[in-house]
Amino acid sequence: MQPFLKKAHGPLATSLSYYSNLIEHCFLLKSLDYAKFVHAQLIKVGFNTHTFLGNRCLDLFGELERARDVFDEMPKRDVVSWNTMISGYVSFGLFDDAFRFFSEMQKAGIRPSGFTYSTLLEDSVRVFEEIYQWDSVLCNAMISSYAWHGFGENALQLFVLTLRENLRPTEFTLSIVLSAVSILLPVDQGSQIHSLVVKSGLESDVIVASSLVEMYAKFGLIDSAMKTFAKIGARDLISWNTMIMGLAYNGRVSKALEIFKELLIGGPPPDEITLAGVLLACNVGGLVDEGLSIFSSMEKEYGVIPAIEHYACIVDMMSRGGKLKEAMDIVELMPHEPSGLIWGSLLCACEIYGDLRFTERVAERVMELEPQSSLPYLVLAQAYEMRGRWESLVRVRRAMKEKGVRKVIGCSWIGIKNHVFVFKENQLLHIGGKDIYFILRLLIQEIEDDGYASQQYDKVRAVGEVG
Repeated sequence: MQPFLKKAHGPLATSLSYYSNLIEHCFLLKSLDYAKFVHAQLIKVGFNTHTFLGNRCLDLFGELERARDVFDEMPKRDVVSWNTMISGYVSFGLFDDAFRFFSEMQKAGIRPSGFTYSTLLEDSVRVFEEIYQWDSVLCNAMISSYAWHGFGENALQLFVLTLRENLRPTEFTLSIVLSAVSILLPVDQGSQIHSLVVKSGLESDVIVASSLVEMYAKFGLIDSAMKTFAKIGARDLISWNTMIMGLAYNGRVSKALEIFKELLIGGPPPDEITLAGVLLACNVGGLVDEGLSIFSSMEKEYGVIPAIEHYACIVDMMSRGGKLKEAMDIVELMPHEPSGLIWGSLLCACEIYGDLRFTERVAERVMELEPQSSLPYLVLAQAYEMRGRWESLVRVRRAMKEKGVRKVIGCSWIGIKNHVFVFKENQLLHIGGKDIYFILRLLIQEIEDDGYASQQYDKVRAVGEVG
């Protein structure tokens, strides 16, 4: 530290990197006296107004009073500044101050980050664990907090503990837990919670029932989802939307459109989520004309202004249908800035329908929006390879390597009983591989007997022979 302090009055003392190094050395030495000296020097040369250095000083001062002084002196505070103070209060057990700072942070127009919420959740957990006697309200609130902030596993663990303590879950808690189950647990666990719902007499509750519909739809058990939906007495728009979306995602296009017609006849007015589900159904079913008709009548018929997700769905639908020019016209005329997802839909269709110039144009746009995406490079490489453009192929692969873009290995999985089987792209060997690929070859043969063939099946057949 001494060599740095000797230069405090030299030419380097006006360098940001100089003071950044000083602060890092204070961390190593864990010296509060040195920290105070460095902060005094920052004030002297005017660097105390620099947000990054100010944030590092906040980290440096373990004493909250001193850290608060540094915080108050900072003319510009970012989300890191506020998070550091909130984290400091939580670590000292000053939970009221932490939540007060959180409130002040929002009033100052600073949007909380994931770290902010996780810190406050940690705060809540500490308080919760110190409470001697739990009650239903407290546990339900804690389960909801876990789930809302992405800690679904913790939510489920606490839910099980509350059941052991004979604490009754509310309708809202069951809804939250069912949503977490559909992501984290196999279908058997979801069925057990459904049994609990029935025992609690809440199967016809619209909130719980909608969550059951969503859970079964995510598991692919669409018939169970429809049976649950049929038992809902007074259906709200959320339950209608959940059923339409579930049917669309599971490829039950006709039924999704049928439910939509039932909604128009005897249900509440559809909203943007309803129409997104209907457009998704048209997309999955290849119903381009019907999808375009619904899309063009959204505002006039239903009072819903098309949002970016509606445009994304309609562009994807038209791209899949080979109508690239029409899809491009929509992209160029849409009132929103096209997202990477929209350009990606066009690009995927280019592999099948697009000419080279069109493919290059779309690929360049995707590269601008998503620099680390491997999709545009892979599509271009395939397009050049198919046309024998070897120099262009080498150039694309070189650019991909120079920019550090890596292909994400695709994978899919299926849960059978208590086992989850994961399949990675181009995987040559797999547990139970011989049986799996034997069944695949049988399925491919049936598909080919029906008159459909693809080069992709040759790869599967070859892998099956290796495995």
